[in-house]
Amino acid sequence: MVVNLAELEQGSTLALAVLVRWLRQTPKAQGLQFKAVPEKMMKIIQACHLQDDLQLIG
Repeated sequence: MVVNLAELEQGSTLALAVLVRWLRQTPKAQGLQFKAVPEKMMKIIQACHLQDDLQLIG
């Protein structure tokens, strides 16, 4: 499943917490990928060292 974040207006820590929660609740077989991650959220992801945990696609 691919989640397109292009329309996300605020890439906050709260929004990132929701994405991490989704990731934890998604069975591994389905796979959960995120695309069009806003720049602000990407900076938070990198600061928290989550880029290896989240499947980010261009």
